[in-house]
Amino acid sequence: MGEMDEVDQIAYEDHITSYLSFTNTSNIGAARAALERLDWNLEAAVEAYFDSTSRISSTTPPRVPNQSSVLSSAYERLSVDGPINSASHNSRTRYPPRSYQAAPPPRPMPKLLNFIFKLWIGPFRFLAVPVSFVADVGLTVFGILGRLLGLRLPSISFHWPRSSYFGWKNPSVTASPRVSAERWVRELEEELRARSSYSSSQPGSPGMNRLPDFLLMGYDEAVRKAKDELKVLMVILLSEEHDDASHFKREVLTDETLLQALQSNEILVWGGDVRDRDASLAGTILDASTYPFVAFVSLKAKRPASTTSSISASTNRSTTNVMTVCTRLEGSPHDTTSSASIINVINTIVLPRTSSFLGRLKKEKSRREADRRLREEQDKAYAEAGRLDRERVMKKMAELEAESKRIEELRLKDLENERKKKERIDLEEQKQRWRYWARKERLRQEPEKGTTIGFRLGNGKRVIRKFLADDSLESLYLFVEVESGKGIRSTNDREEDEKDDGTKDLPRPREDYQHQYGFKLSTAMPRRTIPEKGMRINEFGGLDGANVNVEGNFFSVGSGSSIKSSSSEEDEEEDEE
Repeated sequence: MGEMDEVDQIAYEDHITSYLSFTNTSNIGAARAALERLDWNLEAAVEAYFDSTSRISSTTPPRVPNQSSVLSSAYERLSVDGPINSASHNSRTRYPPRSYQAAPPPRPMPKLLNFIFKLWIGPFRFLAVPVSFVADVGLTVFGILGRLLGLRLPSISFHWPRSSYFGWKNPSVTASPRVSAERWVRELEEELRARSSYSSSQPGSPGMNRLPDFLLMGYDEAVRKAKDELKVLMVILLSEEHDDASHFKREVLTDETLLQALQSNEILVWGGDVRDRDASLAGTILDASTYPFVAFVSLKAKRPASTTSSISASTNRSTTNVMTVCTRLEGSPHDTTSSASIINVINTIVLPRTSSFLGRLKKEKSRREADRRLREEQDKAYAEAGRLDRERVMKKMAELEAESKRIEELRLKDLENERKKKERIDLEEQKQRWRYWARKERLRQEPEKGTTIGFRLGNGKRVIRKFLADDSLESLYLFVEVESGKGIRSTNDREEDEKDDGTKDLPRPREDYQHQYGFKLSTAMPRRTIPEKGMRINEFGGLDGANVNVEGNFFSVGSGSSIKSSSSEEDEEEDEE
């Protein structure tokens, strides 16, 4: 973005310098303001300046620079060797210099007088139509006879003018340089029934004549294109007022040898009619006075002496290379501007003067382009290597993060297993404490008389015990729990029971411990489940002399083994059978 701003700034400065040179002024601020008002259109700004100066009172006539003074201040003379160009240059002195000045605008007429004049002049305009028609027919016939006799007659027309002074305004719409160039090329194609590759979308018939590949753009754009592409620009200027224009179009522009020479040497071609503003300005810049006019423009090293002519207002003056005129051809297409003469100038003057210099610039440009591509490839390789490095780092970080997460999950899992193991051990310890405490505190002594009940414990042992009839059914569960715990109690617990004389404090479970029986009691015949709470032995009934089965598992402390109940063993035996 910064490079584009710098290029635009240089172009703006060039336009300001050219404006000051054309207008012969020195006010930079006024020049910048005038160009900004017209969107930096140099031609329109110069015309606007001369239009404004022409409105000054006749008592103080403006000082308008003529063509020679403008060109001498803005451009330098180019000394061109060669007989063709010197002759044409000497012939140029016979023509007076042309001033770049617009006609003064007409004075406005009062509205009432304008209306009265229209009413008075209207009928005469209708009467003048047949008179002017007859006069034009006569002049046409007279002109044809004059041409047959070799006489040169002026062009006269008797059409009634529609002057803006009388109120009939007919402003001419000035087309842009690009539109003017394209219109001129298309008119040339229609007139010659030929084709130009830049303008024709269709290749055309095999027998159709070819035209040079005219650039469809303005003169300044064509000069910039030749400068950027390091090529020679051939400028062709024609004037329909000259008799040689038609011959030049048909014989020179369609000459196949010339077209091949232009194509083989990669010479750009731009042309126009001096009736168009852009072509007229190009003729002023190139100092054209006789038509057809041909000039070759190329990029050359700026000379220290004043022997080089700069021809583009948009040329960057800060560089040592400028666009210059290599040679000019103007005059009759029968000799000076014939196709053979143009080809000879190309081979003997243009190419020797430009080939080596442009070739060196092209090599430098190719080297710069190669260096730029190399830098771009290196930057791309560095960026790709950086991307791969970042991907490897990100992948390694992801692997480390996944490994860290897996290790953390294993650690948490081990902690959870350890916690569950501790809870399991603590639960078994609390069960043992509860059994020890319940056997000492809650389980009554076996009475001599009472309800006799037989129990088949989970370890297969059969135990018979008597209970009082008013004992609760929970006492049955308490007895089975205590008796079942005897088989899984540790040796230390049994030794402590043997040494216990009743004075030692009994180990108690925690206060928040809630004991749950891991088994169920049921009668054998008939099968009835005995509830833990809510009833007494005599209320349940049928337990005197009954056999009670223990259904459930009993886990030992510190071991994962379990003692299955008798009913479970019976079920397994039945399954095996």
